[in-house]
Amino acid sequence: MFRELLSVDGIDESQMYPAGRGAASSFRPEPAESPALIRSQAMEIIDSVLGPNRASGSEVAARLRAHLSAHPKQPERALLEHLMETARINRAGTKHY
Repeated sequence: MFRELLSVDGIDESQMYPAGRGAASSFRPEPAESPALIRSQAMEIIDSVLGPNRASGSEVAARLRAHLSAHPKQPERALLEHLMETARINRAGTKHY
């Protein structure tokens, strides 16, 4: 069955890899970003939303602050939850014609 999964539209991927190895056996994931780098990037985004040149009293800023309060040592998680909530709100407000 695995062999059938490797062949798409009549292309035999085993011909594309040395020694007959399929795509799955030659896959090497890219190294993950370091947690410190991800946390730093999340803080940059958060600072750009909550920074001094932004409307600090906005609903968006209030929701982001609530997520930061819920996850004080995990800004990347707070940002992720904020973005997911914002997407839900936007979807709920979108009218489908």
